[in-house]
Amino acid sequence: MADELTLAPLPRRLVALVIDWVAAMAIARGFLNYQPFEILGVFLVMSIVLVGTMGGTIGHFLTGIAVRRMGGGLPGPLKAVGRQALLCLVVPGIFTVADGRGFHDALMGTTITRVR
Repeated sequence: MADELTLAPLPRRLVALVIDWVAAMAIARGFLNYQPFEILGVFLVMSIVLVGTMGGTIGHFLTGIAVRRMGGGLPGPLKAVGRQALLCLVVPGIFTVADGRGFHDALMGTTITRVR
């Protein structure tokens, strides 16, 4: 259990974010008008669905990290909605709390952990 809650390193988290943003851009280009808020909307919906049901996004899985509750276990849909909405505001995502988690994770009681 201790390994499950090991905070994922910042470079992996950033790479995962870039992967997810590129995926959202590709979806917006292929199916929508490729406007900035459409990309953000695709990113939000994609992240909520994947984090809420599987505990991580495409970028998370490719980089070996996942979102978990602080006590362990998947975050679930409600925590995923709150976490991703805060992340889309950007500011909570760039500030951290004392243990290194993003402010958005601290508010929702989640963490991004290393899974491999």
